[in-house]
This record gives sequence, structure tokens and C-alpha cells, in this order.
Amino acid sequence: MSLQDFFLGTPTDPDWLDHDASTPGIHAFQRDSFRFLSGFVTGVLTDGFATLNSKSFVQTGRIFDNGVRRLQQNNRHFMEIYFPGGLQRYGDGWKLSVRIRFIHAQVRRLLGQSTEWSHEAWGVPISAAHLGYACGRSSRWP
Repeated sequence: MSLQDFFLGTPTDPDWLDHDASTPGIHAFQRDSFRFLSGFVTGVLTDGFATLNSKSFVQTGRIFDNGVRRLQQNNRHFMEIYFPGGLQRYGDGWKLSVRIRFIHAQVRRLLGQSTEWSHEAWGVPISAAHLGYACGRSSRWP
């Protein structure tokens, strides 16, 4: 399957999703984006790397080799998501979100095959539980 076929075959939005309902949140983010992003970066630096979530970053070298770049990518992702229409199908935030899912899948595959990754101690790399925890933690930082 080509990448183009993958994108064309992605599921449509579920019936319960109401993009218009996110408009107040989009406006709030844009109004206070500096505060939100500053809180996010500060939270990641002081708390985010102290959890099991950081294991995949350490194992891949992303913290030490590209830590600043990684934070910039996260900030860009937030910005694109919170632009009006950003999470609508083929919006820039949607595209980045799909790209991130590809990257996470690749990291899961590579770390899952690595002898340095302890499944017993750390579980699945970049698991849904880790992602959910990261979302929950970042939602309280600002």
C-alpha cells in the first residue's frame, strides 16, 4: 500500500465528532498560546522526562541528540492542531498527527526488536497508556 493510498483510506470522522464545538478551545489557546506553550515546555523539562514515557527518548537518543528539536516539533504540532480547521481531515494538524502515529509505530517496532528494551520492566514502547498519561499531564501544566 502506498502512503497516498493510506491517506485516502483513513477513516472519516466519527458521527459524534463536532469540530465546531472545539472553536472556543481553539480561541482560548490562540489567546494564551505563549502561556500554554511555556507551561508545556517547562512541564516537559521538569516532569515529563522523569517518567517511564522518557524511556523511548533515552533509548533512541532523542533527548540528548535532538531534545530541543523534539520540543520544537511538539510545539509546532500544538500550533497546527489549534489553528481553525487544523484537525479537520487533511488539515495541517491532522497531517502532523497521522505522521506522528507513523513515527510512534516505527519506534515501537524498532524498540520492540531491540535487546536493550525490557518488555517486562517497561511494557510496550510508546503505549496507549503512556500517550494518555502524557496528554493528561500536559493538560494540567498551564
